[in-house]
Amino acid sequence: LESCPGYAKLGLTAWRGYLYQVGHWLVRRGDNTGIRDIAVKAERYPGRDAAQLMQDVRRVVQACPEFGLGNSEAAGPDRPAETWVTYQVLKNDFAGDSSVLVRSVAVPRDLATGQQFGVRVVTLIAVVQVGDLVTTVSWYEGTPEQMTVLAQRAVPRLCTAARPRC
Repeated sequence: LESCPGYAKLGLTAWRGYLYQVGHWLVRRGDNTGIRDIAVKAERYPGRDAAQLMQDVRRVVQACPEFGLGNSEAAGPDRPAETWVTYQVLKNDFAGDSSVLVRSVAVPRDLATGQQFGVRVVTLIAVVQVGDLVTTVSWYEGTPEQMTVLAQRAVPRLCTAARPRC
Protein backbone atom coordinates (compact mmCIF):
# COMPACT_ATOMS: atom_id res chain seq x y z
CA LEU A 1 0.00 0.00 0.00
CA GLU A 2 2.96 2.34 0.34
CA SER A 3 2.86 2.70 -3.47
CA CYS A 4 -0.53 4.41 -3.21
CA PRO A 5 -0.21 8.16 -3.92
CA GLY A 6 -2.34 9.01 -0.86
CA TYR A 7 -0.47 6.76 1.58
CA ALA A 8 2.32 9.15 2.58
CA LYS A 9 -0.18 11.90 3.42
CA LEU A 10 -1.75 9.69 6.09
CA GLY A 11 1.37 9.80 8.28
CA LEU A 12 0.93 6.27 9.59
CA THR A 13 3.46 5.05 12.13
CA ALA A 14 1.70 2.56 14.44
CA TRP A 15 2.45 -0.41 12.14
CA ARG A 16 6.18 0.10 12.68
CA GLY A 17 5.92 0.05 16.47
CA TYR A 18 5.32 -3.63 17.10
CA LEU A 19 7.28 -5.16 19.97
CA TYR A 20 7.16 -8.75 18.72
CA GLN A 21 6.06 -10.41 15.52
CA VAL A 22 5.55 -14.03 14.55
CA GLY A 23 4.21 -15.37 11.30
CA HIS A 24 3.82 -18.55 9.31
CA TRP A 25 2.30 -20.01 6.17
CA LEU A 26 -0.21 -22.84 6.10
CA VAL A 27 0.55 -24.77 2.92
CA ARG A 28 -1.54 -27.63 1.59
CA ARG A 29 0.42 -30.73 0.71
CA GLY A 30 0.82 -31.21 -3.03
CA ASP A 31 -0.09 -27.61 -3.90
CA ASN A 32 2.89 -25.92 -5.54
CA THR A 33 0.92 -22.91 -6.79
CA GLY A 34 0.70 -21.00 -3.53
CA ILE A 35 -2.90 -20.10 -4.39
CA ARG A 36 -4.29 -22.20 -1.53
CA ASP A 37 -1.77 -20.98 1.06
CA ILE A 38 -2.92 -19.07 4.12
CA ALA A 39 -0.55 -16.52 5.68
CA VAL A 40 -0.88 -15.73 9.39
CA LYS A 41 0.96 -13.02 11.28
CA ALA A 42 0.58 -11.90 14.91
CA GLU A 43 2.10 -8.79 16.45
CA ARG A 44 2.20 -7.24 19.95
CA TYR A 45 1.98 -3.44 20.20
CA PRO A 46 2.69 -1.05 23.07
CA GLY A 47 0.01 1.11 24.67
CA ARG A 48 -2.85 1.98 22.32
CA ASP A 49 -0.91 1.24 19.13
CA ALA A 50 -2.92 -1.94 18.41
CA ALA A 51 -6.17 0.05 18.43
CA GLN A 52 -4.53 2.77 16.35
CA LEU A 53 -3.36 0.19 13.82
CA MET A 54 -6.94 -0.96 13.33
CA GLN A 55 -8.03 2.62 12.64
CA ASP A 56 -5.10 3.00 10.26
CA VAL A 57 -6.09 -0.10 8.25
CA ARG A 58 -9.48 1.46 7.59
CA ARG A 59 -7.95 4.85 6.76
CA VAL A 60 -5.55 3.31 4.23
CA VAL A 61 -8.28 1.40 2.42
CA GLN A 62 -10.39 4.57 2.29
CA ALA A 63 -7.47 6.67 1.00
CA CYS A 64 -6.19 4.01 -1.42
CA PRO A 65 -9.16 2.19 -2.95
CA GLU A 66 -7.30 1.73 -6.26
CA PHE A 67 -3.91 2.56 -7.71
CA GLY A 68 -1.17 1.30 -10.00
CA LEU A 69 1.92 -0.45 -8.69
CA GLY A 70 4.11 0.20 -11.70
CA ASN A 71 5.53 -2.48 -13.97
CA SER A 72 3.65 -5.76 -14.11
CA GLU A 73 5.14 -9.21 -14.56
CA ALA A 74 2.62 -9.55 -17.42
CA ALA A 75 4.27 -6.72 -19.34
CA GLY A 76 6.12 -7.51 -22.53
CA PRO A 77 8.17 -5.59 -25.11
CA ASP A 78 5.03 -4.99 -27.18
CA ARG A 79 2.68 -4.48 -24.24
CA PRO A 80 3.80 -2.22 -21.40
CA ALA A 81 1.65 -2.93 -18.38
CA GLU A 82 1.29 -2.13 -14.72
CA THR A 83 -0.34 -4.04 -11.90
CA TRP A 84 -3.57 -2.32 -10.89
CA VAL A 85 -4.82 -3.03 -7.36
CA THR A 86 -8.07 -2.30 -5.59
CA TYR A 87 -8.91 -2.53 -1.90
CA GLN A 88 -12.37 -2.73 -0.39
CA VAL A 89 -13.58 -3.16 3.20
CA LEU A 90 -16.10 -5.99 3.21
CA LYS A 91 -16.91 -6.17 6.91
CA ASN A 92 -16.09 -4.44 10.22
CA ASP A 93 -16.13 -5.49 13.88
CA PHE A 94 -17.00 -9.17 13.58
CA ALA A 95 -14.29 -10.57 15.90
CA GLY A 96 -12.19 -9.52 18.89
CA ASP A 97 -12.01 -5.93 20.15
CA SER A 98 -11.85 -4.70 16.56
CA SER A 99 -11.67 -6.37 13.16
CA VAL A 100 -11.81 -5.61 9.47
CA LEU A 101 -12.10 -7.83 6.41
CA VAL A 102 -10.54 -6.42 3.24
CA ARG A 103 -10.63 -7.68 -0.35
CA SER A 104 -7.59 -6.92 -2.50
CA VAL A 105 -7.71 -7.48 -6.26
CA ALA A 106 -4.58 -7.25 -8.41
CA VAL A 107 -4.70 -7.43 -12.20
CA PRO A 108 -2.35 -6.42 -15.04
CA ARG A 109 -3.48 -3.35 -16.96
CA ASP A 110 -2.29 -2.36 -20.44
CA LEU A 111 -0.70 1.09 -20.15
CA ALA A 112 -1.66 2.08 -23.70
CA THR A 113 -5.35 1.14 -23.52
CA GLY A 114 -6.09 0.95 -19.80
CA GLN A 115 -7.68 -2.46 -20.39
CA GLN A 116 -7.22 -5.19 -17.82
CA PHE A 117 -5.89 -8.54 -19.01
CA GLY A 118 -4.29 -11.67 -17.66
CA VAL A 119 -4.74 -13.30 -14.29
CA ARG A 120 -6.84 -11.54 -11.67
CA VAL A 121 -5.59 -12.31 -8.14
CA VAL A 122 -8.06 -11.85 -5.29
CA THR A 123 -6.76 -11.86 -1.72
CA LEU A 124 -8.90 -11.66 1.39
CA ILE A 125 -7.25 -10.10 4.43
CA ALA A 126 -8.71 -10.31 7.93
CA VAL A 127 -7.13 -8.08 10.58
CA VAL A 128 -8.20 -8.73 14.19
CA GLN A 129 -7.24 -6.91 17.38
CA VAL A 130 -7.49 -8.42 20.85
CA GLY A 131 -6.00 -6.19 23.53
CA ASP A 132 -2.41 -5.38 22.57
CA LEU A 133 -2.28 -8.08 19.87
CA VAL A 134 -3.14 -7.83 16.18
CA THR A 135 -3.30 -10.81 13.87
CA THR A 136 -3.50 -10.69 10.09
CA VAL A 137 -4.77 -13.63 8.06
CA SER A 138 -4.44 -13.57 4.25
CA TRP A 139 -5.88 -16.11 1.83
CA TYR A 140 -6.08 -16.14 -1.97
CA GLU A 141 -8.75 -18.79 -2.21
CA GLY A 142 -11.07 -18.12 0.71
CA THR A 143 -14.55 -16.65 0.76
CA PRO A 144 -15.60 -13.78 3.03
CA GLU A 145 -17.58 -16.26 5.12
CA GLN A 146 -14.55 -18.57 5.54
CA MET A 147 -12.32 -15.65 6.47
CA THR A 148 -14.84 -14.47 9.05
CA VAL A 149 -14.77 -17.92 10.66
CA LEU A 150 -10.93 -18.01 10.65
CA ALA A 151 -10.79 -14.57 12.26
CA GLN A 152 -13.33 -15.53 14.92
CA ARG A 153 -11.42 -18.74 15.67
CA ALA A 154 -8.23 -16.73 16.20
CA VAL A 155 -9.77 -14.72 19.05
CA PRO A 156 -9.61 -17.39 21.81
CA ARG A 157 -5.95 -18.07 20.94
CA LEU A 158 -5.15 -14.37 21.09
CA CYS A 159 -7.02 -14.04 24.40
CA THR A 160 -4.54 -16.37 26.12
CA ALA A 161 -1.64 -14.02 25.33
CA ALA A 162 -3.33 -10.61 25.13
CA ARG A 163 -2.78 -7.84 27.65
CA PRO A 164 -5.22 -7.57 29.26
CA ARG A 165 -6.39 -11.16 28.96
CA CYS A 166 -9.95 -11.75 27.79
